[in-house]
Amino acid sequence: MNVDISVIVPIYNEKNTLFLLLDKLFASLKKSGLIYQVIAVDDGSSDGSVELLQEYKSKINDDERFDIILYEKNQGKGAAIHTGLKEVVGEYTVIQDADLEYEPDDIIRLYKYAKAEKLSVVYGSRNMGKNQRGTFFFYWGGKLVTYVANFLFGQKMTDEATCYKLIDTKRLQAMPLREKGFAFCPEVTSYIAKDGIKIQEIPIFYNPRSKDEGKKINWRDGLEAIYTLFRLRFPNAVLVLLLFLFTSLLYLTTWHMNFVGYEGETVTSALKLFNGEFDIRRAGISASILYLPFIALFHLFGFGSNINFLTIVPIFYSALSVVFLFYIVYYLTQKKYTALFLSFVIATGSVIWPYANIGMEYQMTFYLSLLLLTLLRWKNNKTSLWLVAIVFALLVTAKSYAVILGLPVLLFVWLVNKNKKKWTLKNYLKDFIILFTPALLSIITMSLLQYFSRGSFAGVYSLSHEFQVWSWWEGFYGIFFSAGKSIFLFSPLLILTLFVWKKFWQDHRETAVFLLVSFLLILLITAPFSYWTDETWSVRKLVSIIILLHLPLVSFFDKKIISLSKKLLFLVVFVLSVYIQILGSSYFYGKQLDILYEANVDSLASMRFIPQLGQISIYNNLFISYISNAKAELEYSETTWFRWIRDEADIDLHDVKLDISKYQNPDIVWFQNEGVSRVNIFYVLFISDVLLSLFIFRQYLFLKKKDE
Repeated sequence: MNVDISVIVPIYNEKNTLFLLLDKLFASLKKSGLIYQVIAVDDGSSDGSVELLQEYKSKINDDERFDIILYEKNQGKGAAIHTGLKEVVGEYTVIQDADLEYEPDDIIRLYKYAKAEKLSVVYGSRNMGKNQRGTFFFYWGGKLVTYVANFLFGQKMTDEATCYKLIDTKRLQAMPLREKGFAFCPEVTSYIAKDGIKIQEIPIFYNPRSKDEGKKINWRDGLEAIYTLFRLRFPNAVLVLLLFLFTSLLYLTTWHMNFVGYEGETVTSALKLFNGEFDIRRAGISASILYLPFIALFHLFGFGSNINFLTIVPIFYSALSVVFLFYIVYYLTQKKYTALFLSFVIATGSVIWPYANIGMEYQMTFYLSLLLLTLLRWKNNKTSLWLVAIVFALLVTAKSYAVILGLPVLLFVWLVNKNKKKWTLKNYLKDFIILFTPALLSIITMSLLQYFSRGSFAGVYSLSHEFQVWSWWEGFYGIFFSAGKSIFLFSPLLILTLFVWKKFWQDHRETAVFLLVSFLLILLITAPFSYWTDETWSVRKLVSIIILLHLPLVSFFDKKIISLSKKLLFLVVFVLSVYIQILGSSYFYGKQLDILYEANVDSLASMRFIPQLGQISIYNNLFISYISNAKAELEYSETTWFRWIRDEADIDLHDVKLDISKYQNPDIVWFQNEGVSRVNIFYVLFISDVLLSLFIFRQYLFLKKKDE
């Protein structure tokens, strides 16, 4: 026989109302003529409620439609309902509190309304009729929870917190419910709303009771309800916040608090923009505008006169880029634990960390990561192609050479659409116009502003400074194999990606094409020559795409191919990568060049080819000497083969033995001026990061176990 409705009655210390409640409930159900089931779940009562339940079951002659489940210990209202849900068999299920605040006759009204309107969900609202209000805090607390639920999920409810939620049983049982307390209610509402259901309500009777009369809900339950709504509306928010905090604090532990390279120009441009003056130089306007919110905040709180505080800006946007990486990996794999793990790995084991302190290229990393994320969201019908176009325009106006990345964007869109549209110019013209119109308008606008402010459309820095396509053979050698700049030496995790690129290409074709074409374009057009001309950590022009080139590691951790030996290999390479980034984050941009200058071996050729003179070797020497409190020396004896490579006479070979101990102190703000309070800040940051990393690992294990 099919059961029409199942009623779950969670009970905890309700002996004063329990008998009367059950009488009213059974009377209403019998009078309705419905085929019903009642499941009473005692949640560890200690006031005699259990005995009353058993007495009542005897009173109704052990009616088989009435089941009793007993807990030895109190576990919460939600836990009691979870247990009851395992036993329900009715078409609809509703919860009935045992406190007599609700009138059981309304359950029948809810059922009839649902059947008449063919609804899978109906709520009974205490606020639609002329009921008494509870205490000020209970009433307005419920209103607040309802408002938050409506705002987050686009509903029009008047009473989210109502106990009377009549729900199709199969739908309710399919929900991945986990809340054990009063947050069960907003959890259910969230899952209903996420299924696209507009919740309908009918008025019900309500007779509120006070805390003195036994009401158990309190203000903490209200906060937990709001937290649950946010948690389920933004299911990754907690993980993202955790990752952002960890990354920010990690990069702050090695904060240099000093502008280097051309970043000072970018800050100067931003300060002028804040004061209404247009003066854009090497980094474009969308690089400068990243500073504006912080300039406003620092002026508001009295830090405006000390622009060195603005060196926190690259750290903030680098940490935000790691958040984008989390979402990118999640869109690729649909696995939160993989997204959390890999974004953590990239945050700690790639050049994004040193460059957060150096301050250069973080804008490209930020906008390029955001561009790939918006492309993946567009592919999954989560956003408009116009948003992709706007982000691309921001990228182009951050660094002019980013115009070449229009090709990988176009290829990504074409690959996604090729199975949906027949390849004709007409079909793709609209997408082409959308993709490049914002960028074109931005370039025209910037050119006009440059013309009116400087008398030149190109400004003081243009594409001619960025596109350098000579010295290819030498550039390729240096980028891949040199001791001074090799991307594999400075980012060892990239070596592991080489073994899984084929699988990544097969599983994520559009993303793989985007990454590969972007890398090749930057490599061929901007990187070969310019990377030799400065002393940055690895190949500066490739930094933004190098970080994204770690994404094929998602295939390295595919459950079908991972093994213990691969895990151990990854661990070794990861630890090495982290150590290398610690070296790069501990010392100033340019310190290597200062040391080589003092040793009279500061030629670019020496920096390119000699392992002992490379940044990693020198900084490792300094770092080990610092932590061991030993003397640091640079030793190098030049050999004839090196001069042969340089096509110079075999004379005056360098024989260097230089005391470099004066350089060994890390260039970290917390260790400057020997301030005890500053050192204590470092230890607080370090300990906080260790604790956060442990918590991230715990979350990773929890999510992985849950997925499996």
